[in-house]
Amino acid sequence: IFRGALASLGPAVVTQELAFDEDPIAPLARMQAWRDLGAACGPLITGYMLTFLSAEILHGALTAVLTVSLIHWLSVSNNGQG
Repeated sequence: IFRGALASLGPAVVTQELAFDEDPIAPLARMQAWRDLGAACGPLITGYMLTFLSAEILHGALTAVLTVSLIHWLSVSNNGQG
């Protein structure tokens, strides 16, 4: 689900943050480069980690990291609102 959302909403979010007269090509290319890097490194790192840890442990660790990230993001985004 996230992959599809990133593919369709990512360019819209990037261009929305630009000034009217700013060229969107460089920020869009930067977003795509990071997306491609993640798509390449993710399976390589996962395959390497599976030689040491079980899939259940990796899923649990990823769940913990994403939960902590979400809580941090919510606390930071709510600080500006009274």
